[in-house]
Amino acid sequence: MKLKFLYFFIFISITPFSQSKQLSDEQLRSRFQLVAEPACKKVKFREPELPVNSVWYGRYYLSVDGKKECQILDVRIDWLTDGPNEFRKYLNTILYRFNGKIWMENRALNYPPKYRIYDKNRKIVYLVIRNNERDFPVDEVAYYTGTWDEERNGERAIEKLWLCEKNQNCYDEYMNVKRAVFLLNPEK
Repeated sequence: MKLKFLYFFIFISITPFSQSKQLSDEQLRSRFQLVAEPACKKVKFREPELPVNSVWYGRYYLSVDGKKECQILDVRIDWLTDGPNEFRKYLNTILYRFNGKIWMENRALNYPPKYRIYDKNRKIVYLVIRNNERDFPVDEVAYYTGTWDEERNGERAIEKLWLCEKNQNCYDEYMNVKRAVFLLNPEK
């Protein structure tokens, strides 16, 4: 059973990128569009408890799925080390989503997205996470899969393009999104 699930997971992970290839700048500009963070409203229900024993902590309200109700992204550093030549921080993040009764947890994003890139071909929004901190640099691309899996506590709601070194099409898509951010970035 586990082997069948593994094959299914690999198939689902690869299928959306089956036609990917690295695109020219002109193709990227016509396919991708920089979009704003959607406005969302805080849920009027008691929020998850704030952590007590974290070195640094940030709570962000965002709409990963594009819906009206905000999800909560808690980003926290749980400890620091003294070694100057190592990753000195332990990052622990949780994405909370209210399902109408309780807050569901998902551990998919390390930081709030810096950019949102809409893919006109695939009809999805890529979340581009960038953090240039020396101790914990992050450069990721993720997207909302279109469903919150209630049975597995929101697992697989957010997919990262982090297995791309194992699949050329996925890697091409990852590079296309990163290049689109560079081309469309209003901060340059």
